[in-house]
Parts: sequence; C-alpha cells; structure tokens
Amino acid sequence: MKIYTPLFILLLIFLLKFLFLKFKFLLSNTGDHHQNFITNKNVPLIGGLLIFLSFIFIFNDNLTLILICFLISIFLLGVFSDMKLVASANKRLIFQCIITFIFFYLSGLKLSETGIEILDELNNFYLFNYLFVSFCLIILINGSNFIDGLNGLCLGYYLLIIYFILEINFNFSLFYGDENLIIFASSLCVILFYNFLSKIFIGDNGSYILAVLLGISLIQIYNENNAISSFYIILLLWYPCFELLFSMIRKYKLKISAMEPDSDHLHHLIFYFFIKKYNLKNLVANNLTSLIILAFNFILFKIASIDIYNSKKQCFLILVSIFLYIVFYYYLRYWKKKLINKK
Repeated sequence: MKIYTPLFILLLIFLLKFLFLKFKFLLSNTGDHHQNFITNKNVPLIGGLLIFLSFIFIFNDNLTLILICFLISIFLLGVFSDMKLVASANKRLIFQCIITFIFFYLSGLKLSETGIEILDELNNFYLFNYLFVSFCLIILINGSNFIDGLNGLCLGYYLLIIYFILEINFNFSLFYGDENLIIFASSLCVILFYNFLSKIFIGDNGSYILAVLLGISLIQIYNENNAISSFYIILLLWYPCFELLFSMIRKYKLKISAMEPDSDHLHHLIFYFFIKKYNLKNLVANNLTSLIILAFNFILFKIASIDIYNSKKQCFLILVSIFLYIVFYYYLRYWKKKLINKK
C-alpha cells in the first residue's frame, strides 16, 4: 500500500485545494510585504499537511509516540503561524525552544562524537547535549522558513538532501531499508510539482516539518555512522542555517527584529534581478531563481559526497559556499540600490 502514497497525495492535493479555497481556510496572500511579490492569488498552504501525512503513512512502523507528538506540535505551531494566531516571531521562537527541548530530553536523542574536541567534551554533559541539539534544530527550522520565499526552493532543497542520503547509502551502505525513503521522496516530488506551478504552498507548517524530519534523520544517520565527517552533515544543511545567521546579522545592523520576515534575502535579490534586468514574468523569474540556487547546491553536494569522511574538504566547501553567497548578495544588493537611485 505504501507504494501508492504519491498517487494518494495527488488526489489529496485536488481535494484539499478545493476545500480550502471553498471555505477560505489557510490561504496565502495575507498582505505581508514579503509575500506580495510572489503571487496575487489565494493559494492554499497545504504542503505541510501533505508532507506530514506522507511521512506518517510511510514510516508508521518506526514511529514512537514521543516523535509523533513532537511532529504534531511543530506542525500545529506552523499552522498557527500561517493563520496569524501566533503572529509574534519571538513567541514562535519561545514555543519552538520549549517543544524541541522537551522532545530531545524525553526521547534521549543526543549528538554523538563530532570530532570537534571542545564540543565533544561539553556534549558529555547530557543537559548541554540536549540544549545544543535543540539549538541546532531551531536554527534549521527558522532558516528553512527564511528560504521558503520562492516556489520549490525550500522543498526542493530538502529533496536534494534526501537524494544525497540515498546516494551515499548506495555508495557506502550506511543503513538498510531505503525503500520507504524513496517512496517519501516520490510523494514530495508530487507536492513540488504543484508548488512550482503556484497551485499550493508549503507555508510555515511545511518548512517547519521538513526541517524537523530531515534534521532528526541526519542526526540519527550520523550517530550510527561516526566515521562520516560531521562537517559533511553541516554542509548538507549550510544554506538554510547560513541564511538565518546572515539575515540576523544584517537585520541587527539595521536595528530591526532578527526573526521578522523581509524581502532582502539572497533569493529575493536574484528574483528582483531577473524581473528588472530581463523583464521576466513573476512565475518564470520565481522558478528560475529557485532552480539556479538548487543547481548550485546540487553541484556542491555532488562534490562533497565524493569523500564524506574528509573533514578538511567539507570545511573548504562550506567556506567557498559562504564566500560566494556573500559576494553575490552584496553585488545584487548594490545593483538593486543603484537601479532604485536612478529612478
């Protein structure tokens, strides 16, 4: 039955889209500045629900009650955020901290040796370990929310990670039983297709659930395969994490709330460049920007996956990625500012 999950998701897309539009429930286009440049249509934010249902249906044999409760809690927090019931970014952050720490503490899921001596010594203290993995997952959750500004960008990025998990498992035999992961990826591809068409969005609920699912999965894979460089895991997650950290620094300098959304992220600047430079339609520029960013990360992951045990190589690739991000960011920001000043 699990093999039919992608078809089940396809049918659910049509059903939920019809119902959510009919009852005007959980729709995008709220009037927020960072959303208006994408679309003027009311688009259902059902991607997260579809991802959640796919995961539960496919992996139901291996789920614990604690994990299910955590996934439901983080999903509902995303829904409340999308509905503006928890409009304050600071309140969302507090809820994320509480929910995430409780999960790691009750589940006993910790981070094993990282190869970073100081961190490993501190991680020997259970409380610090739980706090550290909670901190890392919260960065990933909010970073994923930040990159969810264009069609297919966030979902496509996590599909890339799943692809390379499957690839390195094929090459290095890290774990057994990847059939469920292939079916899950197929379901995500169905959602991605309609996301690229702007028929559905994943919303905060979708970006939250993706970050949690892949974040926890990578922790478990690493714990069971300590020979893998910890920096390879960091590299797989570099983009959303660095997007968040860079945005926080940028907003701090501008004296605005670090967690509030805006339209000055790198993907926004690339989108703006295509719109103004080549006069592309919104949907074309939107999807093209996502594909370019995803293509860069695909090449990056491909190079990194050749030797997943080499920490020096992984560190070098992370630094190169950060350097290129900063160079392109400030070039495009300068270009945008120059264009605005001409007007």
